[in-house]
Amino acid sequence: MPARRAVDLRASDRLRERRPDRLPPRPARAVAPTSAERTGWARAWIDGVRQFRAGNPAGLGVQWSCAMEVSLRAMHVALTFAYVRDDAAVDEPLVRELLDMLDEHCTYVENHLEETGAIRTNHYAADLVGLTVVGALFPELQRRWARKLWDEIPRQCRADGTHFESASGYQRLCAELFLAAVLAVRAAGESVPREVVKAVAGLFRSLALLLKPSGAIPQIGDFDSSRGLPLSPRRALDCAYLAPLGAAGLDDASLKFGSCPPEVGWLLGPDGVRRFEQLENDVVPGDVILREAGIAVLRSGDAWLCMSAGPNGQGGTGGHAHNDKNSVELSLGGVDLIVDRGTFVYARDPAERNARRGTAGHSTVQVDGLEQNRLVPGRLFALPDTAQARIVRVERRDGFELATGTHAGYKSAGVTHRRVAALSRDSAAFIDELRGHGEHRLTLRWYVPHTDLVQRPATPAEAARLEKLHEQGLAFGYDATRCIAVGDLAVAVATVADRHRRLAGIRGKSFLQADRARFHGVRAGPSVHRRAFSARAVTDA
Repeated sequence: MPARRAVDLRASDRLRERRPDRLPPRPARAVAPTSAERTGWARAWIDGVRQFRAGNPAGLGVQWSCAMEVSLRAMHVALTFAYVRDDAAVDEPLVRELLDMLDEHCTYVENHLEETGAIRTNHYAADLVGLTVVGALFPELQRRWARKLWDEIPRQCRADGTHFESASGYQRLCAELFLAAVLAVRAAGESVPREVVKAVAGLFRSLALLLKPSGAIPQIGDFDSSRGLPLSPRRALDCAYLAPLGAAGLDDASLKFGSCPPEVGWLLGPDGVRRFEQLENDVVPGDVILREAGIAVLRSGDAWLCMSAGPNGQGGTGGHAHNDKNSVELSLGGVDLIVDRGTFVYARDPAERNARRGTAGHSTVQVDGLEQNRLVPGRLFALPDTAQARIVRVERRDGFELATGTHAGYKSAGVTHRRVAALSRDSAAFIDELRGHGEHRLTLRWYVPHTDLVQRPATPAEAARLEKLHEQGLAFGYDATRCIAVGDLAVAVATVADRHRRLAGIRGKSFLQADRARFHGVRAGPSVHRRAFSARAVTDA
């Protein structure tokens, strides 16, 4: 490891006296801890720092294999020092050890910046975040990386507020990391450019607009459950806390979605909680279209639907994006009915990696077993964008919220896919229009997070609802004798379609059929007519 720069440790002699104006406030707590409790926490923190250094010499071992992880470890050490800084257990030898540890980490990151030139990723941004946070809170280390970070953040944020990785989980990670950097620099008495604050707020806002009624975000693209500020235990997809944290941290009333979460108290202290409560805007989201990300969300009462039909990440090169064009997630009555399969692994199992990010791993239509975008052999994060997917429109018609997506991922087979998703309070319907000519094999999949399924005939009420959907032009060719039930919820499974492939769910849990769909096309000229495809069989579950 290259030699580190010299640090003037004389300045650290007064660290405990000078740090309170630069570090985040101590967290709020309903019942103040005793002196013994605080000292116990401080000693546990100190033991953890020393144990890590003893077992992981700088630059050696798996803990030093990724600059991003090194940078974020330094960030968390710097931030959490706020919780113990004024305890009697924090003495001068510890302060010197702490500065030395942070200097080791910063030097490593500086010498291993994950800047790949044309394509910069969340890794490079995270490298800069750690350096910026440590430099702001510990000026003795003479790190000045904030300007680089302020240049990078707007590059990675789209105008609709989404992150250019095209992955909802990585957007959450970057939102928390960028917020930490903004807060640390402001705590150091320095300003943050307005365009940076606007970009960071956009990350929080766009994620809040996607939330299910349960507070979970849809899994779009890769999702490895990573958190930048893991201040309170949360389920992997729970993001109900995120926008309120951004509202308090950025003093932005437009981010006040819901009540004040405990993360605000932990990160910003009592002042942060009071600041949040004084914000006057309570946002209630409706239907959403994020055009640059290619995401549409429909809401009707407690029914929720998300359609993904957007560009691949990192400027169309792939990154953490998936072949999920026109794929959907669906929740009715707070129950998830159709979900994304998730990520599982990256490099450890290339076959499973590609299975999860490939077309067959999503709730959409596949033509002739083709991929919507080519999976490049041996390159697990390459997904060149050729599908040209986009959300065409979001609208309301005849009591339904409607979203339309399209893509040309099967143009090599002469087929385009257009999907219309319709949502009302008690039902959802999907119309798949496949335009082309020749004979093709179409496979329609729905990923259902349930195994306790029973096939049975539709009840009279369910059959009546199917007939109503038919009258509205949303249900064709259903076999009402074959419904899939979970508890007191059910859906009908389509068996025949004419020009369109149509499925409808009645307050349902699942679209399920064991047979693999096989469609036989009827030759058509350059323009598609009403009988471009005829169909038999249904779904691959």
